[in-house]
Amino acid sequence: MADLRAAWSSEPGFYDESIRKRPDALHSSRLPQEGKRNILVTSALPYVNNVPHLGNIIGCVLSADVFVRYARIKGDQVLYICGTDEYGTATEMKALKEGMTPAEICEKYYHLHKGIYDWFNIEFDNFGRTSTPNQTEITQDIFKKLHANGYTSIDTLDQLHCGTCDKFLADRFVFGICPHCGYDDARGDQCDKCGKLIDAVQLISPKCHICSATPVVKTSKHLFVDLDRLSDKVEAFVEKSATAPNNHWSANATAIARSWIKSGLERRCITRDLKWGTPVPMEGFENKVFYVWFDAPIGYLSITKNLLGDDWVKWWKNPDNVELYHFLGKDNVAFHSVMFPACEIGANDGYTLVNHICATEYLNYEDQKFSKSRGTGVFGDSVSECGIPADVWRFYLIYMRPETNDTAFSWDDFMTKVNTELLSNLGNFIHRSLTFLHSNFDATVPEVEITEVEEKLLAEIDEELGHYSKFLEDVKLRDALTKILSVSRKGNQYMQANKPWVLVKGTPEEKKRAGTIIAMSANISVLLSALLYPYMPAVSKQIRDSVNIPHPLLLPEHPVQFLKAGHKINQPTPLFTRLEADQIAEFKRRFGAASTDPIAAAADTAKPAGKKGGKTDKKPKMTEPTAAPVDGAAAAKAKKDKKAEKKEKRAAAAAAAQSGAATPTAQAPGKPDPAVEAILAEYGKVVEGAGTDGKSAAQANLKIDELYKKLNEAKKNFLEELLPAWETRKVNELDAENEVLDAVVQKLTAQLKTLRKVAGHPVLDDPRVITNPVKEVKLVSQKAANNAAAAAPKPKEAAPAPAAAVDNKKAKKEKKPKAPAAPVVEDVVDIGRLDLRVGRIVDVQRHPDADKLYLEKIDLGEAQPRTVISGLVAHVPIEEMKDRLVVCLCNLKPAKMRGIESQAMVMCASSPEKVEIMAVDPSAKPGDIVLCEPYTHRPDAVLAKKNNPWEIISPDLSVDPEGKAVYKGQPLTINGTFMTATTLRNVPVK
Repeated sequence: MADLRAAWSSEPGFYDESIRKRPDALHSSRLPQEGKRNILVTSALPYVNNVPHLGNIIGCVLSADVFVRYARIKGDQVLYICGTDEYGTATEMKALKEGMTPAEICEKYYHLHKGIYDWFNIEFDNFGRTSTPNQTEITQDIFKKLHANGYTSIDTLDQLHCGTCDKFLADRFVFGICPHCGYDDARGDQCDKCGKLIDAVQLISPKCHICSATPVVKTSKHLFVDLDRLSDKVEAFVEKSATAPNNHWSANATAIARSWIKSGLERRCITRDLKWGTPVPMEGFENKVFYVWFDAPIGYLSITKNLLGDDWVKWWKNPDNVELYHFLGKDNVAFHSVMFPACEIGANDGYTLVNHICATEYLNYEDQKFSKSRGTGVFGDSVSECGIPADVWRFYLIYMRPETNDTAFSWDDFMTKVNTELLSNLGNFIHRSLTFLHSNFDATVPEVEITEVEEKLLAEIDEELGHYSKFLEDVKLRDALTKILSVSRKGNQYMQANKPWVLVKGTPEEKKRAGTIIAMSANISVLLSALLYPYMPAVSKQIRDSVNIPHPLLLPEHPVQFLKAGHKINQPTPLFTRLEADQIAEFKRRFGAASTDPIAAAADTAKPAGKKGGKTDKKPKMTEPTAAPVDGAAAAKAKKDKKAEKKEKRAAAAAAAQSGAATPTAQAPGKPDPAVEAILAEYGKVVEGAGTDGKSAAQANLKIDELYKKLNEAKKNFLEELLPAWETRKVNELDAENEVLDAVVQKLTAQLKTLRKVAGHPVLDDPRVITNPVKEVKLVSQKAANNAAAAAPKPKEAAPAPAAAVDNKKAKKEKKPKAPAAPVVEDVVDIGRLDLRVGRIVDVQRHPDADKLYLEKIDLGEAQPRTVISGLVAHVPIEEMKDRLVVCLCNLKPAKMRGIESQAMVMCASSPEKVEIMAVDPSAKPGDIVLCEPYTHRPDAVLAKKNNPWEIISPDLSVDPEGKAVYKGQPLTINGTFMTATTLRNVPVK
C-alpha cells in the first residue's frame, strides 16, 4: 500500500498533442527518437471508389487510432499512416460508370474518405494517396531490386480478350459464374461469395463488364514474382515474427499466414493490361502496369515519403529501432503477412518488416451484410446525419469489435449500451461527482484523508488499470474498454456506499469526510478521462474542460491525485444523451432494418403524409359507426350477417386470385396503393393551395374531411378485401411449391433407401424414424414387438355389472384394445456417440466471477469459436493455455457456469492430485475428428440429459500404461496419431 500512497502523491504527466501540429516542429516531431519506443502503425488502405461502412471503419482505421492514441499517452513515439488505394480495375470500372476519368474519380472519393475519417476523430499523421510520383519511384525501385536478385520471371498467361472493346479484360472487367461455388456474379480476380481467388479464364460463362460480350481466350506476356523461391525465407520470417514473445499476431492472422505457407507458395503475376496504375520499368511492358496486390502495400512507404521526404527511410529501413503494426480485416491478412514481406525480403534492402498483425473478423449489420446498393447498413457518408456524436459511435464499434469472431451491429443493443454503460454508468458517475463538488464545495477540490476504505478502492482501481494497459498492449481493445467501465462502476459503488450528500449536511467531521469522498470521486473522473482518451477523445476533453486541465494526461502506471486540494474546477456539463426507442425505430427504417410485416406496411401506406405525432397500431382496426342499442337476438343476427358478408367477399377474392384475373387483389402489401397515393397527392395540393383567409381555409378543411373519408374507405378496402385476397394467392403459390418439394422428398427418400441397402444398413418404411442415417441401430422387429405384447400381463377382468348398470351405460362406447407397439429404434451406447474434436484455444482469460475457472475461446473448425469454461486455473498456468491444441467434447448440452454459457468440454487426464490437458500431435488442425476403431463415428447432435450417453461411456475412457487415451482398451486416434497424457498413467479421462 505504501507504493500506492507514493504514486497517489506523485505529479501527473501531460501529453502535448499540439506539438505534432506546430509548423516549426512538424517534421522533426514525427521521426523516430533515440531512447523511445518507436512505433510505426498502418491501417489497410481503403479502395478509393468505395464508401466505407461501419465494418470497414472498425476493422482498420478506428482500431488503429485507438491503439495509436494509447501509445502516445504512454509516451511512445508513433507514426500513423493510411490513405486511399487508387490504382487498379476497380477505379477504372467506377470511372466508366460515372463518366469520369480515373484521376477525377480518385479526387472525388479521396475527399469523401478523408471527410468521413475526420468526422470520426481519426488522427492520422498522414492520410495520403497511392497515385503519386513517390509511389511510382518506390514501387519501381523494389521491383528492380527483386529482378536484380533473381526473384522475378517472365511468362505468358491465357487471358480473356473482348473483341468488341479490343482489350484484355483484367480482374473486374469480366464477370461470370464462380468455378468453386457456382455464384453467378463472381469477378475475374475473386469470388465475393466464397472468397476464393480466381483466374479469370476459370470463370464459367464469362462476360465483358463494359459491353456484355462473350470474351475469348488469348495469350499475353506478363511478369511474375517467384514466391516459391522465397518460400523458406518467408516461412522463417512468419514463424519468428508470429511467435516472438513481445509480438502480437491475432489468431486469425497466424492461422491464415501458416495456411498459405503450408499449401505452398507459388509464383504470382504482378502485371496487368491496364492504363491506370504504376508503369512497369521494363522494355516490352510499356503498355502494362503493376498489379494492385503488388504496389498497394508500397503505398504505406510512398505516403510516408510524401510527409517526411527522404527521411521516410528512418521508419521503413530501420528494423532494429522501429516496431511495425498493421491493422486490417482478415481478408487482407495474406497480402500483409506473406506477399508484401516476401517482396521486401526479396529486395534485400533493409526494410522494416511487420512485427504485429492485428486482424479483425467481420462486423455485420443486424442479421445481414452491409450493402450500399440495397440500402442496408450505416455508411460513413450518412452516419454524421444521425445526430449522435462521433465518440458514441466509436464507443459502440469498439465494444462490438470482432476480435475473435464475427459480430453484428444492432440498433437495439446500441441503444441499450449507450443508455446503460455510457449514460447510467460512466456519465452518471462523472457528472454527479463533479456537479456535487462544484455546488457543495464552491468548485474547489477539498483535502483528501485516505482511510482503509480509500486504500481498498485505490488497490481495486490499480488492478483494473494494470489490466487496461495489458489488454491494450496485446491489442485487445474491447477488453480494455470493459476495464474503463469497471473503474466507473467502482466509483459509483464508492459514492453510493459512503453517501457524501448525507455527510455534507452533518457535523464538521462528517463534512470533512464528505470532502474526501468527493475529491476521490473527482480524481477517479480525471483518471477516466485519461483512460477514455484513446476511445472517446472528445468526451475525454469535455471531462478535462470541466476540471480545468488543458492538456491530455499521460497514462499513469498507478492511480494519481490529479486534482490537488485547492484546485478550481469549471461548471460540469452532461456527457451523454439518452437514446429513445422512437429514434431507434426511425434509424431502423432509414438504414434497412425496418419491420417487413405486411400489416404494419399497410398502415404506414395509409397514414396521411402531413400528419405528425400520431401512433399507428401494427394491426389497425377499422372502427364501425356507432349504432343505437339493439336487443340480443338482433345483435346476434347482425353479427352473423356480417360474417357471411365477409366470407362471400373472401371467397370472391380467392376465386379472382386463383383465376389469375388482373384485379387489384394481385398487389402485394407494402407496395404503394395507387388509390391511396392519389388521395395523398390531392391532399398535398389542397394544403399547398389553401389561402390564409377564413373562407379559403374553411373550403380546404371541407376538402380535407372528404379526403380523409376516402382514405379511411381505402384503408378498410385494403384490410377487408385486398389483403385477404393477397394472402390467399400466396397460400396457393406455397401449395404449388410444396407439391414440387414433396416430389423431391419422395425421390430423395427412394435414393436414401437404396444407399442404406447397399451400405448394409437396415431399411425402414419411413427412414425419417432414424435421425442419423449412418448410426448403427438395434431394430426390434414387428414380430418381436407382438410377442412382447402377447407375453405382457393381461389386465384383470372386471366383475359382471348389474343389469341396470349395464342398461345405463349402453350409450358409452366400449374401450378398443390398443394397437401393437410400433417398431422401436435404439442405438447402442458407445464412444461413437461422442463428438470429440481437436480445437485450438485462440483466447483465454480468467472468469470474471469465479477464481478457479478459465473463460476460453476455442476454434473447433466451425464458423465461429466456441466459448468454453474450464476449471483449470489451479492446474495449468494461463500463459500455457493460449494457442494450445486440445480435444473437446462438443455435443454436451451447453450449460451456464457463473452466468456464462459453456459450449464444450476440454478433455483432461485426471488424478486426485493432478489434472493434465490431453495432448495431440502438432500436425492436427481445429476440427479434426477423434475416432476409436472399431466403433462407428455417429455423434448425436446433442447428448440427451436423461440417460446421458456420456455418463455411460466415461467410466471406460482412460489413459493406458503407455499414456494413450483408450476406450475399452482401444486407442483414440486423430488422423493416425494418438491422444496422449504427458505424465499421468492409468487414470480416467474426463
